[in-house]
Amino acid sequence: MITGSSDGIGVAVAERLLRDGASRVVLHARSRERGERVLHALAPLGDVSLVTGEFTVLDQVRAMADDVLERYARIDILVNDAGVGSATPRPRTIDGFELTWQVNYLAAYLLTARLRERIGASAPSLIMNVSSVGHELEAIHFDDLALRHRSYPRIEAYCQSKPAMIMCTYDLADALRDCSATVNALHLGTYVDTKTVRQSKNAPLTSLDDGAASVVHLVSGSGVADSTGGYYDMLQHTRSSAASRDREQRRRLHEVKERLRRWL
Repeated sequence: MITGSSDGIGVAVAERLLRDGASRVVLHARSRERGERVLHALAPLGDVSLVTGEFTVLDQVRAMADDVLERYARIDILVNDAGVGSATPRPRTIDGFELTWQVNYLAAYLLTARLRERIGASAPSLIMNVSSVGHELEAIHFDDLALRHRSYPRIEAYCQSKPAMIMCTYDLADALRDCSATVNALHLGTYVDTKTVRQSKNAPLTSLDDGAASVVHLVSGSGVADSTGGYYDMLQHTRSSAASRDREQRRRLHEVKERLRRWL
């Protein structure tokens, strides 16, 4: 299952997995209209299906997770790729969270938490969380997650969501260590040639194919089959930032996750 697979990296990863012989690929899109276009394009390559859920609405994320659990007996691979880059200044979701923080981190955490037991039961299985080298640029502003008291350069909202995904990776790896389910995080390339990067007016530095190839290699079995709790810069296993490895920072993030209890 690949979240955010109605365009960009998600579509490219889905196509590569199908061409490499994946028995089934589950796409995710914000809406059926967006997803069905990709579904029809990839259908000739193999068994591909679609689930939908808007990550700016946590009730939809929970409903999507329940749909996945009802329809699929196994979840061998989960790629958490859905995310947004730049958003309008200080947007808030109907759930009361800053939009980038919710889409890039909270929704992915909620989905994974609700699927965690099934993923563990499907072991050997794996979760790959798409993060970014941008996690090194920004701390998590635990006392101001909505960035109300900051100048709010758009990159700041994006970057503080990325160490959160890496910390979540480390916590999940610890929780699933005894059941042969691996959890890793990945920076798949700097300024990958996606719509989000082009809209930000940054010149792409990594091709879509190279970004997708990194994901596929690491989830295909040959990449990180026996490794868990790692961070990869494309194909290179490396250390994430000191802040993302800090136990106190991870404890504070756990307190933030407690705010999602009503959806868990």
